[in-house]
Amino acid sequence: SLVKYKYDVRVDVANIADAGSSNYFYFQLLFENGRSGLVLANQQLPADSFRQGLTETFEIQTTQRYGEVKAVRIICEATASTASTFDKLNIDKITVALNSQQGTGKSWIVDRVGWIDINYVDEIQQSYASDDNIVLENSDLTLDFPVTSISSSTDLLFCITNGKQSDDASSNL
Repeated sequence: SLVKYKYDVRVDVANIADAGSSNYFYFQLLFENGRSGLVLANQQLPADSFRQGLTETFEIQTTQRYGEVKAVRIICEATASTASTFDKLNIDKITVALNSQQGTGKSWIVDRVGWIDINYVDEIQQSYASDDNIVLENSDLTLDFPVTSISSSTDLLFCITNGKQSDDASSNL
């Protein structure tokens, strides 16, 4: 299948103590008419982690246009407090921008995300589930953050000339 749509996802990590995370985070775009696949953002980040006070950027691709972005889903890989990467992430803002070669662009913004806690699943409940072969619902492991605003942009290309150019002006160069 050919990639037809590319979305740049910019995550502004808060600039406060312990805001960054080396945990693995999967991101998914939720549209009005479907959803993207899950993308492990860490694979595309320069440091394999979300660094405090920086904007981390990665890409999510789709094969068709599903309409407006309605929310961003985030799933953590390590959810147990005994995991070596048990930490949390603090996000100021997520911006999703549709890559367009047509000179116009659209961005969906999720503001004031805050702390993404790792303890989504109660560990006692998880141990019962593994004993009884019960599968916990994915909703216990995911967080959906709705879009709070939309921004549009236009790339302009223009030329400014100063004065009148005559035929003999090129001879003065």
